[in-house]
This record gives sequence, structure tokens and C-alpha cells, in this order.
Amino acid sequence: MRVLVLDDEEITLDSMSLDLTNAGFTVETATCAKDAVAKSKTFTYDAIVADIRLNNGINGDGFAKYYKEKISPMTEIFLMSGADLENDLDFNVRKFYKKPFNTDDLIRDLKGLQDPPTKKITELSIRLAKLEEWKYAINTRLERMEDAIVDIRETVKTTCENMDKFIQKHSGDGMKIVMWLVGTMLAIQTAAIAIIIAMVK
Repeated sequence: MRVLVLDDEEITLDSMSLDLTNAGFTVETATCAKDAVAKSKTFTYDAIVADIRLNNGINGDGFAKYYKEKISPMTEIFLMSGADLENDLDFNVRKFYKKPFNTDDLIRDLKGLQDPPTKKITELSIRLAKLEEWKYAINTRLERMEDAIVDIRETVKTTCENMDKFIQKHSGDGMKIVMWLVGTMLAIQTAAIAIIIAMVK
């Protein structure tokens, strides 16, 4: 992220530039609006941090308003001043800081800009894609369950029909019927287990 810091106090400018650079930002500095305008012809800034009251020429808020309206409407503006001038601003800014303030607050706010809506939308799309995968997997399992139920019903129906025929044919031999019934039930159980195992794979 490229940041322009505008302040006519060089000590403040150098200190803030060092802190922002150490935090991972690409920093350009200017001590007056004229210098800032010249730099803005070379670079487009993601954010501008400007002191409102400058000793020479246009004030910081004047430059920031010009930059946002004429050069880059997407640039975020952060203004600062030793006086409480927030209510005097005639355009919207991202945040106003009353000097002195902790640079860590500015760094945190700038880093908040690095999580744009497009990134959140991308993350949401990935989560939705995962949900679709889970939905497909669940539907596939349900279809397998339905097929397994149909197979089990067909197996039981066929077995019952064969059972009736066997009983009618061997109605006088109780032991043979019992043994056959036991074997048939085991066969049904084995078939059901095999179908369920195939279903969950």
C-alpha cells in the first residue's frame, strides 16, 4: 500500500514515515501542498495522511480534497491537527486524529484498508463453493441410500416369494423348513450389510 504523508514539521514527518515503513507500507513524504501535488503526478496513493495546517500555501485538507475529487476518488484521506478541527471539514475523510496521537492507531486503520470488500467476497465465494461440495456429497449419499432401500426391498420380496414356495413344497418337513428359514435370514442380512457398505463408500 502506497501512502503519502504531508506535514510541515520535519521531525513529525520523519518519525511517522519511519513507523509506517517499518509497518510494511510504501511511504512518500511532502512538507507542503506544492510538493505533494508534484509527487501526485508520479504516483497514485492508496491513502493520504495530511496535517491540516501547513505554513506554506494550501493547507493539508485543501490538498487532500483536491486529490480525492480531481485525481483519485478511491484514495482514503486521514487528516491530523493539533487543534480540534474535525467539525470544520467540508468533505468526508476516513478519520481525523488530534495531535499528539499514537502512530499505532494510524497503522491499524491503514491496515484495515488492506482487507477490501473484494477479498471478503472472494472468501465468501470459497465458502459457498465448499457448501456446494458438501451439498453434492450429501445428495449423493441420499441417492445411494434410496437405491439401497430399493435393493433391500427387492431382496426381501424375492426371498418371501421363494419362502412361500418352499414351505408349500416341504410342508411336512418342519426341520428342513426351519433350517431353510435360518439360511434365508442370514442371506438377507448379508445382502443388506453388503448394500449398506457399498452405499457409504
